[in-house]
Amino acid sequence: MTVLTRRTSSKLLSLLVALVIMLIVVFPLYWMAITALKPGAEIYASEPTLYPHAPTFEGFVNLFERIPFGRYLLNSVIVAVGATVIATCCASLAAYGLTRLTFRGRDLLGGLFFSTYLVPISVLFIPIFLMMDAFALTNTYWGLIIAYQSFTIPFSVWLLRGYFQNIPTDLEDAARVDGCNRLQALIRVVLPIAAPGITASAIFAFTLTWNEFLLAVVLMTRQDRTTAPVGLQSFLFADSANWAELMAGAVIMGVPIVILYLVAERYIVSGLAAGSVKG
Repeated sequence: MTVLTRRTSSKLLSLLVALVIMLIVVFPLYWMAITALKPGAEIYASEPTLYPHAPTFEGFVNLFERIPFGRYLLNSVIVAVGATVIATCCASLAAYGLTRLTFRGRDLLGGLFFSTYLVPISVLFIPIFLMMDAFALTNTYWGLIIAYQSFTIPFSVWLLRGYFQNIPTDLEDAARVDGCNRLQALIRVVLPIAAPGITASAIFAFTLTWNEFLLAVVLMTRQDRTTAPVGLQSFLFADSANWAELMAGAVIMGVPIVILYLVAERYIVSGLAAGSVKG
């Protein structure tokens, strides 16, 4: 076997593996989308179909008629955007301090940030609820936004810390020689350079909060404060489910995430690649 033949075979094998992985990833999304477009009789047919024979938007219509899904989406947008903005701002300052300031216990503090993210939210939701209830923050947007900082800030700090470590300190030194103080150097020099990493961390924080269920169902018991993931459970019953409405809601919730990742793809890739070198 020649070198050219081996290279061709290797490329074909890599392409085949990539196609198999793509099918495994994409097929559940495809099935979700076609289920949302199927009528009830076709969904519960004994022989499943790979495409809707009689496509209908009845599932989408019922989704908004049977529950106030529009209000649920608005609640999710308010909470996810608010939590993302606060987490990104706090994490940027924390990550900068952990990489540029020298103080005792700096590495330990950085490790604690990451270890906090590893604690499952199922362990934390009871103390979080007790704290929010003590401050009368249950059934409020601020209560859920603050609760979401328990996992968005640690993750964002871990990601941005590795990114900031790859930014040369000489750039800040030059800015400070020109008259900038540390805060001005951060705003005018470091943050613009760190834009890809900050964008990547913001998108991941938004994704985490947009899809979060446990804290939302615990802290938001009023219907007018319910978020979209919690609202969709209205279509789940003890022994059955309204699959068309559930899949329609999942499709609607997935569209903003897909658009966000497509628009900011290059920032996500460059941010994760740079942040993975150090930290």
